[in-house]
Amino acid sequence: MKFNSATKRREFIKIVACAGFAAQTASVAHAAEKLDPSYSYAKAAGYVTNAAQVDTARFPKFEKGQHCDNCKLFTATEGGWGECSFFDGAQVINTGWCKSYKPHK
Repeated sequence: MKFNSATKRREFIKIVACAGFAAQTASVAHAAEKLDPSYSYAKAAGYVTNAAQVDTARFPKFEKGQHCDNCKLFTATEGGWGECSFFDGAQVINTGWCKSYKPHK
């Protein structure tokens, strides 16, 4: 069977479309994961599930009243959880906090 340039283009487009779908599906599956505060990247960011537990000696810029629910990077989903763009869409609890906190302006 011979392949001409039109066939190669069609195959390429099919592969790219499938790869895009697979990447999007993987992203959605990842977004459903709840962030475990014991993960190394969560620890490095100072992520806690209760903002009252922030180590203020380690994170002196923390101010009372800061928590995921009023952070620009947080998008609420349901049950007090939401996606955090800093943690690549992982689910974080609305009462949590990390050093990447960005207040809504």
